[in-house]
Amino acid sequence: MNMAFDAPLLGRMLRPLASRLRPDLIQALATMTADPSDQERYEELAAKNTEGTLSEGERAELESIVNANRILSALKTEAKTALAPA
Repeated sequence: MNMAFDAPLLGRMLRPLASRLRPDLIQALATMTADPSDQERYEELAAKNTEGTLSEGERAELESIVNANRILSALKTEAKTALAPA
């Protein structure tokens, strides 16, 4: 499942939310990182992808992780923008 992703569109859709969140929540979004076990799994799957040894199930899992990371990156970008001095 390869989902198309438009980060600028998502950013524009999220922008009004930033004005309603407490600063500590915006800061938490801006600085969040992946769980170490999720990061390790991503790296394992990425290495297998580079080697050409991913199973179909692993390919779907990798695509899911990549899509989730794209959304989280857009959230982080918007949070950092909201925190930036005007």
